[in-house]
Amino acid sequence: NLYNNTTRSDRFTLGSTVTYRPVTWFTNRLTAGLDFTSSLAQLVSGPGQDDALGYTAQRAPRAYVYTIDYSGTVTRALPWWQLESSSSFGTQVIAKRNERLDASGTGLASPDVVLIGSATTTSGFNTYSENNSVGYYGQQQFAWRDRLYLTGGLRADDNSAFGEEFNLSLYPKLSVSYVLSEEPALQRYTAPLMIDELRFRTAWGRAGRAPDPFSATQTYTVQRVTLGTGTVLGLQTSATGNPNLKPERGEEIEIGFDAGMFNGRLAMDVTYYSKVTTDMLVGVAPPPSSGFTASYLDNLGKVTNSGFEITVSGMPVDRNDVRWDSRVSLATNRNRLVSFGIPGLRSQTPAGQAYTPGNQQHREGYSLGAYWLPVPLLDANGQMQLNAARNAILLDTAVFMGTPVPTREIGFSNTIHLFRNFRLYALFDYKGGHHMMNFKEFNRCSAQDNCARLNDPALRLGTTLADTVERAYWRTVRAAYLEKADFVKLRDLSLTYDVPLDLVRRLRVSTASLTLAGHNLAMWTDYSGLDPEVNSYGGRLFVRADVYAAPMMRRLSLTANIGY
Repeated sequence: NLYNNTTRSDRFTLGSTVTYRPVTWFTNRLTAGLDFTSSLAQLVSGPGQDDALGYTAQRAPRAYVYTIDYSGTVTRALPWWQLESSSSFGTQVIAKRNERLDASGTGLASPDVVLIGSATTTSGFNTYSENNSVGYYGQQQFAWRDRLYLTGGLRADDNSAFGEEFNLSLYPKLSVSYVLSEEPALQRYTAPLMIDELRFRTAWGRAGRAPDPFSATQTYTVQRVTLGTGTVLGLQTSATGNPNLKPERGEEIEIGFDAGMFNGRLAMDVTYYSKVTTDMLVGVAPPPSSGFTASYLDNLGKVTNSGFEITVSGMPVDRNDVRWDSRVSLATNRNRLVSFGIPGLRSQTPAGQAYTPGNQQHREGYSLGAYWLPVPLLDANGQMQLNAARNAILLDTAVFMGTPVPTREIGFSNTIHLFRNFRLYALFDYKGGHHMMNFKEFNRCSAQDNCARLNDPALRLGTTLADTVERAYWRTVRAAYLEKADFVKLRDLSLTYDVPLDLVRRLRVSTASLTLAGHNLAMWTDYSGLDPEVNSYGGRLFVRADVYAAPMMRRLSLTANIGY
C-alpha cells in the first residue's frame, strides 16, 4: 500500500487467588495479578503520496499494572443480644509503569523500503512514567437478627504522586442497613402488598483521587543550545511541580431503600446522594516570574454534586419457552463550584482549550467547565446590531450558556429468553441536559465560508436587511454553535445461542455460547454534528468540543465463549 495507518494491540492478563481458612471463623484471601498491554502504531506514506518525500513512523507504548490484594475476615457469633461480628482487614498494592518509544523518518528512496533507519532524516524519543500506591483498611460490621447491620471502616492510602510534604490520607466510612421486611411487627403490612423485601439504608464516607504521576515533582527537559560555534545540551524548566500536593477529597452521604415485590418479579432501588469535594485538583498557571510556563496542579476549592439514582427491574413475562427481563435506570446530577478557596478569585479558565479558548470557565455558583460566551447586542426591537463591516456587535461580558456534562441519564435494557437456548438483548441509552460546542461547523461558516447554511442561494444572494443580519449571525456569533447535546442511542443489540448441555458434555466443556452483536447501531438527536458524544479534547478535565472529531463507530462482533 502507498499509504498505511495501522495499530495493533496485544493484551495479556494473569491473576491468581488463594483462600486459606485455618479455622472456620478466620478466612484469608490473597490475590495477585498482572495486566500487560503492548501496542504498535505504524504510519507509512510513500514518496510522492501524502508526503512528497515519503514518511514512516512507529509508536510502541507498553503498560504494566501489578496488583496485590490481601484481606482477612474474622466472623464470630457474640454472646450478647444475638449479635454477629465480622471484622475485616487488609492491604492493596498497585504498581503501574508506562513506557513509550517513538521513531520517525522522512525521505524514502522507494515505497517498498519503509524502514525508519533507511530514511534520509530520522528522529526518535521515549517516555517513561511509574506510579505506586498502597492502601490499608479495616472494617467492622455488627449484624442483629439478620435484619439490622451496622458497618464502620477506615482506609489509609499513600501514593507516589503525593507531594513530599504529604504522606498519608485517611478515609473513614459508616453505614446502617435495616431490613424492615424481616421485622415481625411490620410483616402484616408488607404481606398484603406482596412486598418480599424492603430494606432501608444510609451511608456516609470519604474517598479520594490521587494526582497523576510527576504532578508534584519539579521536572526539566533537555534542549540543544548553540554557544558560539558549537552546540551543547542544556537543561530547560518543564513543570514547576507542587511539593504540597494532596489527593482530591470527597465526602458523601447516601440515603435510600431497596424493595422487592411479587415473588421477585419486580424490584426497585432508590438512592439520593450528596457529595462535597474539597482540595479539588485544578491546573493553575504559574506566575511569569517563576520561569515556568506549563500549568501545575494545586488543591483548590469546594465542589458539590447531588442527585438521585433510581433503578426499576422486572419480569413482565415468565413462561416455559419465553421469559422477558426488563430494566430501567435513571440518574440525575447537579454540579456546582461553591468556592475556589482563594480570596478574590471568582473565575478560572480550564487549560487545554486549544480551539475554543475561554469558551468554558470555572465560576463560583455554576457547574464546572460551564460554557460562557458573548452574545450579540440587540436594539429595543430585538434586532441584532451590526458594525460598519456588517459583523455582529458582541457584548463585552460573557453569558452563562449551559453545562458540558449531562445532568440526567436514562438506561433501558431488555433481555428476552426464547426456547431455553436463545437470548435477545437490547440496550437504549439517553443522556441530556448538556450542551456541545460544534466548532467544526463554526469554523466552516466563519473561517472557511463553506458551510451549507451560508451557501444556501436564498440567503447568500439575499439583499434584505434580514438576510444581512442572518449572514452576520452565522459568521461572527460563536454562541450560535453551542447546541443542545441530548441524544438517545441504541448501544447494543445482540443475539446469543447457548449450546445445549448434552452437546456441551460431548465437547468436554462446562459452558459454550455464540453471540452476534451490534454496537452503536442507531442514534436520535437534534444535534447538527455527527455525534454529540465526541470530545476532541480527549480525556482532559472539564473541557469538551466537537472539532472535526470522528464519531463513535458502528460495530458488529461475533463472539464465542467457552468455559472449562
